[in-house]
Amino acid sequence: MQLLFYATPIVYAADTIPSEFAWILKLNPMTYIINGYRDIFYNQTMPDIKAILVLMGVLLLVIVMGYLIFNKLQKGFAEEL
Repeated sequence: MQLLFYATPIVYAADTIPSEFAWILKLNPMTYIINGYRDIFYNQTMPDIKAILVLMGVLLLVIVMGYLIFNKLQKGFAEEL
């Protein structure tokens, strides 16, 4: 959790990261959300729609995969809890 906190540009701007480590920020989905809020509140501009649509597509894929896995493992789920 602490690594994800430092890998999310909350207290620093994403453009302050050296280019060889910028790929870490691109893997973190919270980066796009934080940058969207930063664009709205600080820069008074619209957030990057393309990044938000990609993020929503990935989230939809994760939800569908989680639903399918849960349905497959549903029979023994109560016993594990």
